[in-house]
Amino acid sequence: MIPDYTYPSVPSSPSFSERARELFSFDGRIGRQSYWLRGLLLWSFNILAAILFAVASDAGSATIPLVLVASVAYIVCFFGSLATTVKRLHDRGRSG
Repeated sequence: MIPDYTYPSVPSSPSFSERARELFSFDGRIGRQSYWLRGLLLWSFNILAAILFAVASDAGSATIPLVLVASVAYIVCFFGSLATTVKRLHDRGRSG
């Protein structure tokens, strides 16, 4: 006779849209590790945007699209870091 085992269900990982919503939401709290990982991620995107601006300053006719892409990247990073900071302030018991 074969024993009847029940295996615990494996939680599914959040989808990209859920992760993006979590990154740009001002609700909730985040811990220290999540705060620093998000900060590192946003910092790296800011570096990429700075590289795009540097390339755009040397490019001739392709300057406008590169500047637009880099500007959107900066705005997205700013909004994401603002939301992350507000969540961390909530976790620390401060208003934000």
